[in-house]
Amino acid sequence: MTWVAVGMLLAGCRTDDAPRPAPSTLELKTVAAAPAQEIGAFEGGTDASFELVTDVTPLDGRRLLVVDGGAQRLSVFDADGDLVRDWGRRGDGPGEFRSLNRAWVAAPNRIVVLDTWGQRVSVFDSVGTWMEGTDAMALSGDSTFRADVWLHGRFWVDGGLEPGDRDRIRRVLDRLPSPRDERGYRYVRAPASEDLWIRESRAGSDAPSRWTVVGPDAQARFAMELPPRFTPLHIEGDDVWGRWLGPADVNYVRRYTLTSADARVTLPAWLTSGAADEGGMAPDSATTAALLSEIRGSLKGMASAQEIHYSRNGSYTADASALDIDLPEGVTFDIVEAHDRGWTLVMGHRDLDRLCGLGYGAAVPPGWMGGFLVCGG
Repeated sequence: MTWVAVGMLLAGCRTDDAPRPAPSTLELKTVAAAPAQEIGAFEGGTDASFELVTDVTPLDGRRLLVVDGGAQRLSVFDADGDLVRDWGRRGDGPGEFRSLNRAWVAAPNRIVVLDTWGQRVSVFDSVGTWMEGTDAMALSGDSTFRADVWLHGRFWVDGGLEPGDRDRIRRVLDRLPSPRDERGYRYVRAPASEDLWIRESRAGSDAPSRWTVVGPDAQARFAMELPPRFTPLHIEGDDVWGRWLGPADVNYVRRYTLTSADARVTLPAWLTSGAADEGGMAPDSATTAALLSEIRGSLKGMASAQEIHYSRNGSYTADASALDIDLPEGVTFDIVEAHDRGWTLVMGHRDLDRLCGLGYGAAVPPGWMGGFLVCGG
């Protein structure tokens, strides 16, 4: 079976490697205070109530497919936010899910859906009829990162499904400086274009998120600021769809439209001249093996600490200070996601140009094997 043009497909590649001077400032884009579209309900039990929105995908100019990984349900809404149809339930049979996570539009009448549990892929037609299924490796050819969330160097990449897409993204990332901050990695969104969105550090989930948009030539194009508690899940042109956490962390789907803020911001320090790595981050094989062993042991320790926290509090935590654990000097980490259904953690070392990760429960990234430690190339 050939999987082509599966939603996250990125357009061709330019290979202009001629150095160009980086701008000292970037145009800032933002969104209106009110979303262009919102779907959701504070009280459960309605057509527009969600447990855990894990993906949002436009089907055409008016309809929207919402993936609810909590309810194991796919729902199609019209432009007014009214439910057109929904399908899916918890189970192991055709058209059933254990850990529904992501969907792609492969063709006008083919919707590809990933169930992280068992790395199963299901294909439905546009009205939700199950057509066929296969293994997730059919999408990417990657046995370690089977869908479109993968680690490369010190970058976490969300997007880039097929091998050709990943090769193009790697070429851009390899021309960017590796992070040297305390988190030790950068989060990258690969939208349905040639650009990459790279998230900057922020004060917390209740603060706006700042993104630097980098073109295929590895040059920064503009900066983007998105509202607090909003996670972008699909980027197409000037429209950004994603999950917004409302009061009591109720899940809503929102669409924002990008617009100029009539302002410019300073180019992020990590992209300025001289921001590349200071000192070596390419240790010999023996040192690399020792550092990876140290990271693996630390990840297992963090996993045990999360389980202890859950037994006491009924939920996992993204607050590292709430975990009783001492890590070796030089280890960097970030708890990417944590809630009562699961958690995801990435970890590295300041002297190593690789990341390792571990996910558990409903927070396992698409294509990762839950409970198994994975390390990027």
